[in-house]
Amino acid sequence: MLCQMRRLYTASVFSSIVHSTKCTASNKAIVFQIPADFFKQYIPDFHYILFSLEIQKGNPVQQTKLTVFKETLLQMQIANDIRPKGYALRFNSLLFEIMYQLYHNFSFQVYQPHLKNKIKDMERLDIILKYTLQNYRRHISLDEIADLVYLQTGYFCRFFKKNMGVTFLEYQNELRLSYIYRDIIDTADPIKEIIERHGFTNYKLFRRMFHEHFNATPTQVRSQKTHTPVTLNIT
Repeated sequence: MLCQMRRLYTASVFSSIVHSTKCTASNKAIVFQIPADFFKQYIPDFHYILFSLEIQKGNPVQQTKLTVFKETLLQMQIANDIRPKGYALRFNSLLFEIMYQLYHNFSFQVYQPHLKNKIKDMERLDIILKYTLQNYRRHISLDEIADLVYLQTGYFCRFFKKNMGVTFLEYQNELRLSYIYRDIIDTADPIKEIIERHGFTNYKLFRRMFHEHFNATPTQVRSQKTHTPVTLNIT
C-alpha cells in the first residue's frame, strides 16, 4: 500500500494489507495500532470488514465524522502523554470510543471467496516476518527461510514478492536500514558501529541504499535530528 502523506492526513490500513512508510523530511505523526485479535473480541465478523477513512469531498456529514475521529485520537494522545490520575480509565474509554466510531462510521463489509486461503497466506507471512525480525542481523539464506514455512525456494520467492512487493533480500536490507536510521537519530554511536550492529557488511552498498531511501548521507541525517514520530500501540 502506497499513499502520499500531507498535513492532517488520516489513513487506515487493514491488518491483512502489507504496507510501509517512508519519510525524507521532518514530520510528526500519531501511529495508532489495534491488534486484530483485540477487535475480534468485540466484532465477530471482523474478517469480513474493511475500514476506510477516505471520505467524499463536499459531504459535510462524513467530514464531521472524520473530524470527531481525529479529535478523539488526539484526546487519547493527550491522556497518554499527561497521564493524570486514573488516565488508564480515560485512555481505555477513548479506545472503545475509537473502535465504535471505526465500526459504525468507517467500516463496510466485503465478500472474499478465497478468504481462508488469504488468511493462511497472512499467517505464513507473519511467521516469515517475525523470524526475519529476530535474525536480520545475520545472513538468512533463501533455503533457510523457505524451509521455515515448508515451501520450495522458487515458490517462496514468488510468494514473498507477490505479498510484499519486494524480494526477500530487499526486504531484509530495508529492515536493516530502518534500524540503522533509528540508531543514527537516537544514539551517538559511531555510524560504522551501527551499520555492523545491524548486519550490513558491504559499506558501499549501504551508502547507496541509504541515500536512495533518505536522500541524504548518514552524517547529514544525524545532524538534523528532527524526526519525532509519536506512536500509540494498543496491546
